[in-house]
Amino acid sequence: HRFHDFRVDGLDVASLSGWVKAAGWEKLLNRRGTTWRNLSDTEKDGVDEAKAEALMEGNPTLIKRPVFETGGDVLVGFSADEQAALKG
Repeated sequence: HRFHDFRVDGLDVASLSGWVKAAGWEKLLNRRGTTWRNLSDTEKDGVDEAKAEALMEGNPTLIKRPVFETGGDVLVGFSADEQAALKG
């Protein structure tokens, strides 16, 4: 595996776009964190795929972590389902 820290290493826009297409922006966008709460209501209103991707590009901490790329699949988070998928 290779560890990539968004805050230190930055975020590749092509990777983000691939994650959005593979996992879905709804799963990737972290609406529970401080970064989301600190956004203005205007930024939070009417979020669709394009807006979510732009928000995550500008604020990488809006991306749920961890993100795993495995054999073409993208897994987001570390729930029991993601752990089982990684082991299988």
